[in-house]
Amino acid sequence: MATSKITFIKDIDPVNSDFTIKVKVLKLWTLNSKFNENEKYSIEMILLDEQGSLIQANVFQNLFYKFEKSLREGSVYEFTTLSVAKHNPHPKSIIFSHLPNKITFIRETELKESLNFPNYIY
Repeated sequence: MATSKITFIKDIDPVNSDFTIKVKVLKLWTLNSKFNENEKYSIEMILLDEQGSLIQANVFQNLFYKFEKSLREGSVYEFTTLSVAKHNPHPKSIIFSHLPNKITFIRETELKESLNFPNYIY
């Protein structure tokens, strides 16, 4: 992954998937399938950027092989090529971000671990 200009979460354009965000994974958990409680359905994350903006992100089961072992809560990453869509949470869900969008990892998504992240924002 080449070093790209970093896009802040508030500036993400849902029409464009070709951007790079630099974020800290604040929280990471898995959701089980509603059809089989022993089967993981998705990896869910709350991401924080350097401006203090939050967004929810997920990785669906078909891409676990690519991301599951690399993602760690508390780590900082640069993610490139992500899908952005309107976030339609269940009415009883906890809302983590005031932004209307959610990020989904796609086959073309790349990640690079980063160490340079300010401690003062969280």
